[in-house]
Amino acid sequence: YNENDFIVVKMDIEGSEYNVLRKSIKDGTIKKVNDIWIEWHHNHVKFENESTTNDLKNQISNLGININDWY
Repeated sequence: YNENDFIVVKMDIEGSEYNVLRKSIKDGTIKKVNDIWIEWHHNHVKFENESTTNDLKNQISNLGININDWY
């Protein structure tokens, strides 16, 4: 890994994306990612919904990371 690397993440982890993303935002590791593609599973996770998904998307986008939905 080099600080100048362009990091692309494809995330399809069946609902665990919420915990992983929140932790990576909190500890700053998300800032190493340039481009992220996520398949969201809020319909299968208790206490997650379209609103919490949009909140995470906004937080990530506000850090300057290109975020995309994966279908």
